[in-house]
Amino acid sequence: MKKSLFILVLAAILASPTNVQAKENSLVSEPISVQNNYYDSIEYLSEDFKTPIKAIFTDIENVLAIKSYSIYSIPENTKTMVQKLKEQNLPLILMTDKSTAHAKNVAEQMGIRDSYIIGNNGAIIVDEYDEVLYVNGINKKDLEKILTDVKSFNKYYRTKSKGFFYANKKLYAFKDVKFPYISDTHVVIKNTKDLPDDTVTTQISFYEPNAKTLRSLKRYLTKRYGDNFNISTSENCYLNIVSKSVSKANALIKLSEKFGYKLSDLAVFGYNEDATDYMRLIKVNGGLPLTFKSAPAKVKEASDYAINASNYKGFSVGAKAILDNNEKIKDAAAEIIEF
Repeated sequence: MKKSLFILVLAAILASPTNVQAKENSLVSEPISVQNNYYDSIEYLSEDFKTPIKAIFTDIENVLAIKSYSIYSIPENTKTMVQKLKEQNLPLILMTDKSTAHAKNVAEQMGIRDSYIIGNNGAIIVDEYDEVLYVNGINKKDLEKILTDVKSFNKYYRTKSKGFFYANKKLYAFKDVKFPYISDTHVVIKNTKDLPDDTVTTQISFYEPNAKTLRSLKRYLTKRYGDNFNISTSENCYLNIVSKSVSKANALIKLSEKFGYKLSDLAVFGYNEDATDYMRLIKVNGGLPLTFKSAPAKVKEASDYAINASNYKGFSVGAKAILDNNEKIKDAAAEIIEF
């Protein structure tokens, strides 16, 4: 009874002129106050969103590929929806905190071979031919300094945070590093001396499954490197370091400018805490940020819609609502022309 009453009240709020007006006037730089809404399907989207979506940017991890016991798998409903997006010529741009090679592998599993990819939290962008369009990296000297500092951290706190890094669109790991994420596709090195001096590292990462230790490591590195690098965590077990000017939000802006999209033309999907920067960017510029009911509170606060579905089926629910809404807008426009 309480749930039914909540849904009726929510529908009334969404249908009010004030709510619709706020959305229509959202092409501004100031934040928009939009209640975080939960839906089994976002059938009220057409009441909030009056312009067609021209492209979807989405994180791979926990949106398209769902992690279970350290293994990522792609739900069948997601694969089906990706093909529908392709049939409707709605571009899907993939984002990841991992390598572009990892993203390409996931894309191929979904039948995508022509997607642009934002890798390493925005440090690198590649096109459909795997050509690098943009890269912003960390030099070899800083790489070695950070790795040395973490060794000191491990020794002092008696921890075993495992370091690895990304360069040349690939993942590099040391011979003694073994943990769930490392796959057969990584490059094994003995030490950083094996790397050319001009190597540009797009991201340095550390695997630490203990949440308390992960937080301590983040504080330790932020104190030493926070002025020059962005330091964030993902999936409750990874700490990622990129150049200060690097973010998924900045990379998203670069690609939207390349294709001539306004930020209000875009929908974005995110789940992990590192999605908040680009979700806020899209929200304040009148686009459509989407997440799921099981996402962290920080991410739900940055989105317009927290879909009342698990992340196993949330992407397909949200993408279907976008396609349906685009069709409604198209039909309405056709009726006006015909009239």
